[in-house]
Amino acid sequence: MAEPVIDVSITIATCCRAAMLCDLLAHLLPQAEAVPFRTEFVIVDDGSTDCTPGILLAFQQYARVPVIIVRGEGTGIAAARNLAVAHSNGTWLACCDDDQITAPDWLYSLYEAALQTSADFAGGSMRLHLPATFQSSTVPAPVVCLANSASSANREAYPRARTLQPITC
Repeated sequence: MAEPVIDVSITIATCCRAAMLCDLLAHLLPQAEAVPFRTEFVIVDDGSTDCTPGILLAFQQYARVPVIIVRGEGTGIAAARNLAVAHSNGTWLACCDDDQITAPDWLYSLYEAALQTSADFAGGSMRLHLPATFQSSTVPAPVVCLANSASSANREAYPRARTLQPITC
């Protein structure tokens, strides 16, 4: 029997941010389980040395949607994101980072907007969840690019987006 089609792969790259990852997963899991389309999580742990691997295994056992855990080689966020995409099965990619918190309807809203407009990409705002010790002066200038970490990207358009240069604001 063939595997069911996955409509949206929720991709997350993480490394040594267990507490922030827990908060993100707590916001995303109810959405992924409630939407009227098939979802999966693809989470790349890019070499965590904290309790992140254990949290991911517990999440995989608890979630009622497929959870794919991929061990990265500690080569950085861009390589980890590409690894997540390579292991995803969804027609659409909903990408977010471990330091972001999604709105309660984030996943559903992005998917519906993309379908209703026949868009290749749909973006949505996210709230950053930074540790109290984080220095605001270290925040880089915002970067806007196709298929950024707050976008849902159509799998067929992703290879085209990777060839474009980002635009800095």
